Amino acid sequence: MARVVLTAALANRFTGGETTMELEVDSVRKLLKALDADYPGLSEEIQNAQLLAIDGEIFQEAFLQKLKPDAEVYVLPKLGGG
Repeated sequence: MARVVLTAALANRFTGGETTMELEVDSVRKLLKALDADYPGLSEEIQNAQLLAIDGEIFQEAFLQKLKPDAEVYVLPKLGGG
């Protein structure tokens, strides 16, 4: 199962404070769909304002990424800069 870790801010806003969850998914697309089924609006927030770190690699656009069965996915805030 993929392990998903949210920031405390996201967890407080969407999951009642739950920061870690395990989902049986094999792609980021399915992960976002599963999260949104349990926590409406979380998927949209992740796509619009968050980055995903999958097994230690950070992705700006991760929607099409495949996930290993034991993947670790960290949801991180996007950093501004220029």
